[in-house]
Amino acid sequence: MSAQAERFLVTGALGCIGAWTVRGLVRDGAQVVALDVGSDARRLRLILTPEELAAVTFVTGDITDLASVEAVLDGKLPSPLALEGAMASALVYAPEQLRIPEGINWPDWVADRPRPRESIDKNRPICTVLARAETKTQAKGLVAERRKQILAGLRPKNTGEAR
Repeated sequence: MSAQAERFLVTGALGCIGAWTVRGLVRDGAQVVALDVGSDARRLRLILTPEELAAVTFVTGDITDLASVEAVLDGKLPSPLALEGAMASALVYAPEQLRIPEGINWPDWVADRPRPRESIDKNRPICTVLARAETKTQAKGLVAERRKQILAGLRPKNTGEAR
C-alpha cells in the first residue's frame, strides 16, 4: 500500500525527528496529522515548502491526553475543552548517580520512565514530568513541584542505594 492511500499521525511533529518524519511522509504524498503540545512550527517551515506545509493538518494536543489522541485517530479535532489551559513539561536530571528502585510506582504525570534497577549517571535525565494548569505560570510551578517530588522519592538512603 502506498503512503498516498494512508493517513499518518505524527506525535511530537514539531520536534527534530518529528519534523523530518512529517517531511518524508508529505513528500511521499501521505495525509499527515501533526500532533504536538507546542505550537512553534519553525522547524517545519525550514524544511517544507509553503505548499507542503499547507497539506499538513496541525493539532495542538498532549500525547498523554488519551481523549484528545483518540479523537484525532477518529478523524476529529479535540474539543477546545480538552486543550483548555496551559501545559508544561521538564526533564528531571539526576543530582548524583542513582539506581531506580525495584518497586517504584511512577505517577501518571511522568513520561520517559526508566526501568526498575536501571542506573542513572549524575547529570543524566531520569524522566520527564508533565503538568496542565489554567495558566502557563501555574503549569510551570506544578512542573517544578513534581520535579522535586520525583527527586525526593529517589533520594538515596544511608546505604547509597536509591529507594
